[in-house]
Amino acid sequence: MKLLLLTALCIVSFAASANNWRVVVDKDPLSQQTGCLMMSAEKITKDGQTTTPVVILYNGNQFVVKTESNIDLSYVDSGLRVDAKNTHKIDRLYNRTDAVFEKESDQIRDEFIQGLRARLTFGFWPTWPKTHSHIIDFDLRGFTTARDTFLRCKKTGELPAKQQ
Repeated sequence: MKLLLLTALCIVSFAASANNWRVVVDKDPLSQQTGCLMMSAEKITKDGQTTTPVVILYNGNQFVVKTESNIDLSYVDSGLRVDAKNTHKIDRLYNRTDAVFEKESDQIRDEFIQGLRARLTFGFWPTWPKTHSHIIDFDLRGFTTARDTFLRCKKTGELPAKQQ
């Protein structure tokens, strides 16, 4: 009975991690070129007026946090933190709705490979009066497996048949 329960938990854990990160062939939001991208599971958060989807994309050079709401960089605690590591500040905004992490992208990638949870903190505009930043957690299980698929996709330009 214990073995059956343990096996079931392992299968559920694998299925959950497989849903945390995936590889897609899509338009890179920064270069506007179609190519292989890693994508986190979508999260939904309140932006002060409504809700907005939030995903993290990785193109091999930058991490991009995509939303449908205007991001406000005036919140002092804005950034991306993996587990108990230091917070990486947002380098810039793209189209006011996307946060770009590029200066420390190699370090962030390595922390994603080793980590369990990435915590994104930022605020939205307009929120008046200014209230508080929003925290969104991303599960990093499955990142390394998705990265292996991503690297193969970058070489061939195509996803493996089982990923599609």
